[in-house]
This record gives sequence, structure tokens and C-alpha cells, in this order.
Amino acid sequence: MLQAERDTPRGLLRWQIAVRPDGQRLFGGALPTLIQWGEVHPADAMPASGVQLIGLNVGALPHAAARRLPAGVSTQQAFAVTLSTPAGTVRLEGAV
Repeated sequence: MLQAERDTPRGLLRWQIAVRPDGQRLFGGALPTLIQWGEVHPADAMPASGVQLIGLNVGALPHAAARRLPAGVSTQQAFAVTLSTPAGTVRLEGAV
């Protein structure tokens, strides 16, 4: 884990980030880098957006990565996210 920090207009942000010694991301970059925020999380200062995640489909993941996904996240041949927004339901998708 690497320690990092950044000063912002609202105060100092501190976090730890999981990075392999060689800098490579796991499963060919399919899995995100993990960040553990300190006492202050940057989202704490954000106004409510009215947008909520309804569904997430991640495609073409290696089997070892797909097994580690939380329940309810499906793997298909395309990436898709479904959001509930003030303007209605929005689905964003694309090929992997």
C-alpha cells in the first residue's frame, strides 16, 4: 500500500492505494485499483446528484476475476451500466 495526500480547497485528503511493485493492474486492467480513504472522503463534500446505480454488467473478464465480483454483478460480452436519474432510467453500454 502506498500513502498519498493532496491539499484541496476544503482541506487535506489522505489515502492509501494498492499498487503492485511492477505497477501492473490485476487481470489485465479489468479490476480497479483499490483506494482506502483517510478521515475525509472526497465525496463527503459533493452535493447529492439524484443519480443511483441500478445495475452493472461487466463483460469479457477472465474467469478468475469474474469469480471475485460481488453478487448481483453479471458478466456478459459487453459493458453496461444502468442508472436511475432525475430524467429517468439511463443505460450506457459498449463493447469490451
